[in-house]
Amino acid sequence: MIHFEALQARYGDCFLLRWSNDKIAVIDGGPSGVYPILRKRLNALARGNKLAINLMMVSHIDDDHINGLLALMRDLRDQKTSRQPLSYDVKRFWFNSFEDLIGAKGKRSSDASLSALASDAAAMNDWANHLKEAHAVLASVGQGRQLRDLIALFGLDGNQPIDDFAQGSNKSVEIDGLTISVVGPIDDQLEALRKEWKKAPISKKAQLAAYLDTSTTNLSSIVCLVEFEQRRILLTGDARGDYILDGLRRYGHLSEGKLALDLLKVPHHGSDRDSAPDFFKALPAKHYVISADGTYDNPDKDTLKWLIEARGSETYTVHLTNRLPWMDTFFRQMSAGRNFSVNYRGDRDEDFIDIEL
Repeated sequence: MIHFEALQARYGDCFLLRWSNDKIAVIDGGPSGVYPILRKRLNALARGNKLAINLMMVSHIDDDHINGLLALMRDLRDQKTSRQPLSYDVKRFWFNSFEDLIGAKGKRSSDASLSALASDAAAMNDWANHLKEAHAVLASVGQGRQLRDLIALFGLDGNQPIDDFAQGSNKSVEIDGLTISVVGPIDDQLEALRKEWKKAPISKKAQLAAYLDTSTTNLSSIVCLVEFEQRRILLTGDARGDYILDGLRRYGHLSEGKLALDLLKVPHHGSDRDSAPDFFKALPAKHYVISADGTYDNPDKDTLKWLIEARGSETYTVHLTNRLPWMDTFFRQMSAGRNFSVNYRGDRDEDFIDIEL
């Protein structure tokens, strides 16, 4: 038996996997304000004891995924510094920093570029349309660097046991009973980004940084197929749907173009920029999870429409961390001749949805 928990992460992602009674994985930590919810849940599971966390993972550096786990690691650092008992025993941490992503691991070669970019008003003005996105990336780069240093403090750097940079591979790893196959990001897509970053002048890095922020949906998110006792879960971060399918196909996980799942974490909070009808046709699941609160119009109605139309009259459940005003009418209109159900976290006034697989 395995449980998938989707916490109230506002417009971000924060998930727990629980298996074999006492094994736990934490996947992303949500944006600012979510860590107290995560901490409350972890402390409830700990029952007054030090909680072992078998795997902790940040899918990519965006604030709405990294913030809560950065706060957690800061708490552990402060406890270590003051020689207090640690609340959590984190066994492994998977994370690709910005330096990893652009091929500058262990250097700081991106620092000069990013510092120059941040202080170059003319360059930023040249790319005014990308200013908001570039600013978000610059902030996330800093968070990623802090997290990289914190996990190194605890000897958790290196993405063990997958050996350094986490990207798609033919190999699977076993972690305390879980079989995990990393199917994204894909190496040739990463290499194209690295080449573009290296050759871009400072004046154009704002545009590229903004592109990176949106292309975490198609390049940098760690995408994992998790298997346990014949159950399959696909963790997608903010990856783009066609790139996810490319990785699954490349590493031999699709059979006749499809992979049946017990649970699919819908990419990028249900954004219609990252999915398409073919994506849902190729990945039929018993459960779909969308973490979003309406910010940036996520989830998009088109994404939900594509999902529902792709599944026809089949039986499945859509789980949503937040109930938005338009949803009841939308699902009622889409329900004719179909056999899906909808589960809202808010219906029980809880901090999370617990899906037992």
